[in-house]
Amino acid sequence: MLRAVVLVAVFSVAFFATAYGDKVYRYAIDQADAARDESRFNEPPVGCFLYRGTHFELDSVERWRSEAEQEIGADEYALFSLSMYVCYVEKDYPAALPLFERTLREARTPPVKAAALFESGVCQLMAGYGDAGLQSLDEFLSRYPSSWRAPAAVMYKAVYYRELGKMEKARELFSRVVVEFPLSPQVPKALESLEKLRQDKENN
Repeated sequence: MLRAVVLVAVFSVAFFATAYGDKVYRYAIDQADAARDESRFNEPPVGCFLYRGTHFELDSVERWRSEAEQEIGADEYALFSLSMYVCYVEKDYPAALPLFERTLREARTPPVKAAALFESGVCQLMAGYGDAGLQSLDEFLSRYPSSWRAPAAVMYKAVYYRELGKMEKARELFSRVVVEFPLSPQVPKALESLEKLRQDKENN
């Protein structure tokens, strides 16, 4: 009897891991990145690849940067992490762009290439290079339409157009987030933005 119970328990865990493990993992990643992905034009939180969302003492951060710089050339993750550090911690967007471009050229693994392309587009928008940023995000969406970053890419574009005053285009993109990515963490913010656009239109 005990053996049967154990076998059922093991089978249940295995089934859950097989059926839902990837979804749970991706949901956890989405939630961890949601704050940064939804605050394009606000002060972004610490966004470094190695410790996104976690605040460290300055000396620890600088020590990490020194180590990452030493590993560049041999480790694409170090190069990408340093790009994220310069962009989100130092907020030196023009300096971060060449690092992202180098990551795109030198990275060998698809996940790093995808992440670098997405973050490059975001960084370009933050640096004021709107057309280039939109182009990078469009390229990302074309290459990786099923990526968990896809709704965030659409969201960045929507917010950018809203700030330009192109409300119809912004409304179209916010709606796209809701329709195409209904389970993404960007949906509540997209719905809130759509409601705000509706109210503004009625008041004007």
